[in-house]
Amino acid sequence: MAGQPDARASGTKRAPRMFERHDGLRRANPSCGLDTGAIFDAVFDCQHRSGASMSAMPANIVAVDVETTGLYQDDRIVTLGAWRIRGLDSASGEFNADCIHIIANPGRKSHSMARSVHGYSDSVLRDQQPFSEHAEIVREFLTSGDVVVAHNASFDFRFIEREYLALGQTPIKCRQFCTMSGYRQSGLPGKASLSAICDQIGLKRVGKTHGALEDAWLALMIFLWLKKAPPKFIVPFSDLIPGGIPVIPSNFKDVSSPRGEIAASLRSPEVLVSADGKQVARSPQ
Repeated sequence: MAGQPDARASGTKRAPRMFERHDGLRRANPSCGLDTGAIFDAVFDCQHRSGASMSAMPANIVAVDVETTGLYQDDRIVTLGAWRIRGLDSASGEFNADCIHIIANPGRKSHSMARSVHGYSDSVLRDQQPFSEHAEIVREFLTSGDVVVAHNASFDFRFIEREYLALGQTPIKCRQFCTMSGYRQSGLPGKASLSAICDQIGLKRVGKTHGALEDAWLALMIFLWLKKAPPKFIVPFSDLIPGGIPVIPSNFKDVSSPRGEIAASLRSPEVLVSADGKQVARSPQ
């Protein structure tokens, strides 16, 4: 759990159920297919000074974040978290959301600084499944959006691309929105780091470590804010936790179990997020 690296290092399983894709997963958008070249970064015209509004909001929005073993060319993904929202209702303040959250054996040790950021020990990571086990789910999920949001998108997609190239597969091509670039181009003052922007809009991380699923949610909230979504849509990640949103990856292997059990299934229902009253509920299965 974010902010509790000791639990991760020991392999303790804290979440009985994780949220993942559901039966209603939309297949790849024809305009968001596969790329035989480099991942590109297309920033939408959704700056504050552009007069963008909810009417210009994409119908299906995906946000992604990765935590890695380091910053170098031979570093790999440790965790990947992604959210998908649809059905934004400006009248009720509700939208539907689902997510994927995976952990992977990177096949190498984490740099000490990176380990302090993501909170997973090398011994725990060695017992996890490789990224290849869930590459298709990740591809389907990311290509289901009309836009994929990330903070410092070039970093996240560089690592995602690296995983698919290592598997001999073509990387994912999708229309991206970088919230860091979007903020800088908006002309707003202050730093463009994830934490700095979150401070401006009243959000913060749950704990000290960086969780991919949490950071993807925060990037998503910044995107909605840049798109001038009403304040009721800006929901803190901490408000999702009482509703059962996962903070441990769905495929986390409990190394403390004699059988090495996987934490949960890779499927889950969709979640209805109600900003009014900050209530979160699962839709019927």
